[in-house]
Amino acid sequence: MDTSKVIDMRFILLWCCIIMEVVHGRNNAVDLNPKAVEKWYDKMASADGRKLTKLHLYSREIASGGNPTVVQIARWANNTDTGIIAFGRTVVVDDTLASESYKIIGRVQGIYSWTTSTPQTAEDGPASTGVFSMVFTQGEYKGSTISLLCNDPIFPKYRELPVVGGSGIFRLAQGSVIEETISGAPNGDALVKFTAFIVHY
Repeated sequence: MDTSKVIDMRFILLWCCIIMEVVHGRNNAVDLNPKAVEKWYDKMASADGRKLTKLHLYSREIASGGNPTVVQIARWANNTDTGIIAFGRTVVVDDTLASESYKIIGRVQGIYSWTTSTPQTAEDGPASTGVFSMVFTQGEYKGSTISLLCNDPIFPKYRELPVVGGSGIFRLAQGSVIEETISGAPNGDALVKFTAFIVHY
């Protein structure tokens, strides 16, 4: 048998397997693109009878300089990793929350811990687990909050943060916030976009 034909067949078979895996993986994955999530919520909200509020928000996280909005409060003593995503590192957050026109309308306040002990083997990279509130201090939603409880891996382009409650206009809220990092720096500074789908009464 011609060796080149055997190699060609193996190469073709390998590529077929790779393509099948990619297609199969995509078919089983949940599409977290904000447009896809919006379609899902549009169908669900119309059947449910509750209100659906869609928000496009931005948050700036500052870990560097003399006026940070992210401050470390704890670290596992036995961990020799001094990086910003070290397992056990816990921080408090008081980031700005801006509207789509970049006007400051509130704060993102909460706490998160890096909870991936072996980030090199995690499919989506290191992840944090956090509890946050979006606190609206200006504009249409002034005095209201949205509460989030989430696992937040850093590698995916889009991350879904579950809405577990709220107050004011968003009392008894449920929904999802799709998080996308617009820009990030090695020192921990970041600009994040939130596309929020809030179901409430």
